[in-house]
Amino acid sequence: GTLTNQSVTALRNAKALRYLHFYYVPIDDQAAETLVELKNLLQIRLFGTRVSREKGAWAQQAMANTDVDWRNGAFLGIYFNDTEGPCEVSDVVKNSAADKAGFRAGDRVVWFATKQIQTGKQFLGSVADFNPGDRVKCGVMRMGKELELELVLGRFPDVEKLK
Repeated sequence: GTLTNQSVTALRNAKALRYLHFYYVPIDDQAAETLVELKNLLQIRLFGTRVSREKGAWAQQAMANTDVDWRNGAFLGIYFNDTEGPCEVSDVVKNSAADKAGFRAGDRVVWFATKQIQTGKQFLGSVADFNPGDRVKCGVMRMGKELELELVLGRFPDVEKLK
């Protein structure tokens, strides 16, 4: 069956839960309000749900000891430093949107969908705003030259394997 807001309500009694990952299910802001009642959670991932960015941010504040990761659900397929330094690609997932667009290890992301990128953390937030199937252009520096790459964002591959 499909996970719903009502299903999430049933989790209130699951005291041993530490990690909850929701991928591409139709839960919304109502479910997020229920999730904040689960005090023992260490991590919640809300990827491709109907939970709004605002409610995801609210949940993060309400659950100070829980890592709440909200994204629209787009998957690019690169590994990079998600710290405060420049966004440097360390690896590219084979057959991902990034691989198909021509990303390479060593590329430094300088803009994404017209938004200037200064840090890996900023880049992660920019990708989070997009949905699977969205067409996006990205600028990277490679060997001293700026290249423009065009890609169609995908879905998280571990979810695709479940179908």
